[in-house]
Amino acid sequence: MASDQSQVIRLNTLEVFVKKICNILVDLDVPIMLLAALKKNKYRKPSTGIYEYTCREYVDRLK
Repeated sequence: MASDQSQVIRLNTLEVFVKKICNILVDLDVPIMLLAALKKNKYRKPSTGIYEYTCREYVDRLK
C-alpha cells in the first residue's frame, strides 16, 4: 500500500515538474531543448548516457 502511494506521489510530482518546465519554455519563446533524467538509469549523472543520446540523436544528424 505504501509503495502504491509513493508511486502516485512521484507521478503527481513529475506532472507538476513537466508542467512548470513547459510553462517556462513557452514563456521564454526561444528554441531550446531540455533533457532531464527522471529515473536512476544510464541517463543520470555521472553516467554518459544523456551525452551519448544527444550525440546520436542531434549532433550526428548535422554531419
